[in-house]
Amino acid sequence: MVTFTAICLDVGPSMRMRKGDGSASYFDMAAQIICHLVHKKLVEAKKSSDIEIALILLGTKDKASNISADGYDHITTLFPMEQGCADLVRFVSDKQAKGGIKISEIPNCSTGCDVIDAIVVAMDEMQRKIDAREFKGKAKSSLQREIILLSDLVRLSCRGVEDLPSIIGGLNECGYVVKSIGCPDVDIEAESQMETDASDTAVAVVQKFCRETDGRLMSFEDAHRVITEFSIAEPSAAKVFQGPLEIGSLQIFVHGYNRQQQAKPRSFAKCAPPAAEGKDHSSSSVSTKTEYTDPEEDGAEVGKDDVIKAYCYGKERVPWPSDNKELTKLETERCLRLLCFVPAHSIKQHMYLGAKVLSFHARTGDDHARTALAALCTAMNDENVHMIARFCARKNAEPKLLVLWAHVKPEYEALLGAQIPFKEDFQNVTLPDSTNGIDISDAQQEAMDAYVDQLDLMSAYKDDTGDPMEALQPKMTFDPIEQRLRQVILHRVLHPGCAHNAVPLPPLDAGQRRHVHPHEHLWEGVDADPLRQLFPLVAIDKASEKKDATAKKDESNDNADTALIAGQDSHSTKRRRVDADDAADKSVSAIIRGPIKAIGNGNPVADYIDMANNQEEDLLEEATDQLQSLVQSIVIGVASASKGTHTELVLSCMQAMRKVCLENLEPALFNRNLLAVRDLLKGKAAVKTFYDTFVTEKIHLISKDECDASDVDADSAEIFVPMQTALVDSAACASIVIDDDDTDLVDDL
Repeated sequence: MVTFTAICLDVGPSMRMRKGDGSASYFDMAAQIICHLVHKKLVEAKKSSDIEIALILLGTKDKASNISADGYDHITTLFPMEQGCADLVRFVSDKQAKGGIKISEIPNCSTGCDVIDAIVVAMDEMQRKIDAREFKGKAKSSLQREIILLSDLVRLSCRGVEDLPSIIGGLNECGYVVKSIGCPDVDIEAESQMETDASDTAVAVVQKFCRETDGRLMSFEDAHRVITEFSIAEPSAAKVFQGPLEIGSLQIFVHGYNRQQQAKPRSFAKCAPPAAEGKDHSSSSVSTKTEYTDPEEDGAEVGKDDVIKAYCYGKERVPWPSDNKELTKLETERCLRLLCFVPAHSIKQHMYLGAKVLSFHARTGDDHARTALAALCTAMNDENVHMIARFCARKNAEPKLLVLWAHVKPEYEALLGAQIPFKEDFQNVTLPDSTNGIDISDAQQEAMDAYVDQLDLMSAYKDDTGDPMEALQPKMTFDPIEQRLRQVILHRVLHPGCAHNAVPLPPLDAGQRRHVHPHEHLWEGVDADPLRQLFPLVAIDKASEKKDATAKKDESNDNADTALIAGQDSHSTKRRRVDADDAADKSVSAIIRGPIKAIGNGNPVADYIDMANNQEEDLLEEATDQLQSLVQSIVIGVASASKGTHTELVLSCMQAMRKVCLENLEPALFNRNLLAVRDLLKGKAAVKTFYDTFVTEKIHLISKDECDASDVDADSAEIFVPMQTALVDSAACASIVIDDDDTDLVDDL
């Protein structure tokens, strides 16, 4: 987007007068504001042709403009409208002269000039440049035109107030925006001031210009404070979706925009001359060339069309030609479709993905869509629920899961959304337990609580009346690295011909230092001595620390062996629990379902794992008993084991029980249940399939080799052995006696 800016600077005597307290004059502050304003625009511009800036001086002795022949006295166009150049920055910084005169040497006229004439000259200068560049169509309608007036308006007059409506109409028709720095923000109407002081009339006219063109009024102090922070420009609202929000058979037509996105500074590669100047200098850019060779043919070159991609599959390479990629591509349609509603507390903030927040509004001009969306947002707020939706921004785009929540304001209603992950997107990392063996005393806890209370930011600052106020203001907290980078660029621009060592870099200014060391005054009066006494710092020798850790590990193993010899369970009080974030089901259905309290018939294995991993209460034994009851009911109720689904279900249940009990160091719990299942299966022809499956899958007791807490030897763990003779009928099986230890099972059969 191309921006045209006309800066009108008042150089009258009232602007140069210093205040009684010795602070900088309005003229000096205006020069700094222009310097930072132009520098900000030049740094943020993607191309140099995107910025056109002119500097017009008001209150000069002479006149020099494109329309000076028609009057317009005491107005000089010093820098005509041109693509952003560094000379303007150097001039307003008093580092370079223009026409042999520096900005501090510009002569002024005590009579001032007409403020309406200044606006007309700025409009003419801007329009001439726009016509010369011959913008057409959409490019012309998207131009930004702004006139910035820097004056205290003391020496400016105003004649021809009767022409104001036509001039303001022309400004609005062409899209001009008038901004004033130094004009007081008081209610003065131009029509009522025609017979009063000329300066009051000028103030009223400037206020009318700004308000009628959606401009802004700021004092020199406020503008200087804001503009010296090199904040990154806000992007324009980008429409990312246009279509219906599908809620069953209901469709609400909405428009989606990027509401927030992460701002990143432009890289030096994009700011380099070839990229900044466009295609004309592409020959000077860095180019790359890729060649493919065949090592088996002595490095012979291979054509790009003869090279295909491949996936590593062990030691093999699976070819993946381009036609395979097209065949496996998922075809999708543009959509925003409701999947379900979930409680608001079920979606945690750490589940959000990406750096963007989307905003969905009712289609412009569609009253029915706005009414429906407003009702939906109100209902979601009343029920305290969020919406889970499938989102495809365009046809054949990658489908995403969005969580949408209601955003209700007096002016509008909208749905804000953020991407949430699929199940495959989670990559859990097991973190070490940092609290093992740590015992915090009451004195330590009280001292830390008191220390935190002293550093509370909610009442750390004082307002104008001396009352406490919140210190944390994220919107006014800037990145010190970005601020420093732009300060250094400005320093190099102001000293272009000097060697780097001749003019050292300036130190951090006060604003940047405040962001590097925030809230320094908070530490004043904070007493940290109690913390130093209760939490002493001790130097640790890495070598001795490693040796001590090895010794503690050996001692722990010795104690565990001693406990097992004495018949004690050394792990009874240290059962390891699986981390909830590692084992929990994070699917949308799990969020809706909530915590599991009983094992159902639909997916008993998943229900058992969820119950066993419950972090709020210990449900392992209860879950195991419920799963055991389910297995026994299946075995007892099956008259014929010819259906494989029953066999697979029993097998998966016992495998899950074994794994969970082993992870939680509860081998006795599993061994007891497996023996009970063995007693149900032995000698019964109707359930022979179950028995054979346990033999094939090698389901056995948890032995000492797998878990030190087990009291079963490895030789006694195999309780399911293959049958070598034909299975007799159920009546014969009833008379067979099988020892509990199963050592003579094959011979008896």
